Amino acid sequence: MISTRRLCVAKFPKFTRALLATQTGTFTSTVVRHTLPLPEASVDVVISNGVLNLVLEKGKAFTEIRRVLRPGGRLQLGDIVLDAPLSAEARGDVRLWTQ
Repeated sequence: MISTRRLCVAKFPKFTRALLATQTGTFTSTVVRHTLPLPEASVDVVISNGVLNLVLEKGKAFTEIRRVLRPGGRLQLGDIVLDAPLSAEARGDVRLWTQ
């Protein structure tokens, strides 16, 4: 039998509670400020769905992800990536980046 541990990580408690309310199974939740509460090389997969674009210190976030991933571990990202600056008008139109 394969043992699975899932950890829900959020910067703010209300986001963690909202996510956990939509999930089934056993989750451990935590609020993270700087480092993940996990040992080095202890995670097979990190899944980020629309979170990394909200992180101000992206380099630190990726360093922390790399720290906890096991050799051969995977990172699955679902995020918005830009290759050019957005105009002020586009940044102000919430419909462009939420639909």
